[in-house]
Amino acid sequence: TGIPILLNGWKVGDASGNLHTITSDSDVAIPSGGYLVFTLTKDANKNGGIVPDYSYASSADGGPDFYLNNNTDHLTLYWLGSIIDRVHYGVGGFWPLEEGTSMQLSSNALDDDANDDPGFWCLSKSTYGAGDKGSPGAPNAPCP
Repeated sequence: TGIPILLNGWKVGDASGNLHTITSDSDVAIPSGGYLVFTLTKDANKNGGIVPDYSYASSADGGPDFYLNNNTDHLTLYWLGSIIDRVHYGVGGFWPLEEGTSMQLSSNALDDDANDDPGFWCLSKSTYGAGDKGSPGAPNAPCP
């Protein structure tokens, strides 16, 4: 967007109904025209060598409030109790799933309708950190 998006108070959820409310002592914001790296843990050694902008491992025991499975799940984004967007993914239906490689939404399909279509997703070709594949904090490339 043309303006930053402040995420404090937004919620993310998984297919099991688990929710995490984005909270921080400072603003958690996606910069105007930018990206935010959102990970399970703040530990770069467990994130393939990247340092996130925000980590959702924040329950009392340090574990996650919600957890995205690698094979089948959904990611839902909520604001003020309303679903802003939801993406279902799974091993069936042509979703590109491979361990150590992020799925990426094609850079020419960045809207809430296109992100529901597995045909607009592909395996990332970019290598980062400790050798995983993805584009944390950077734009995705177009999918073939």
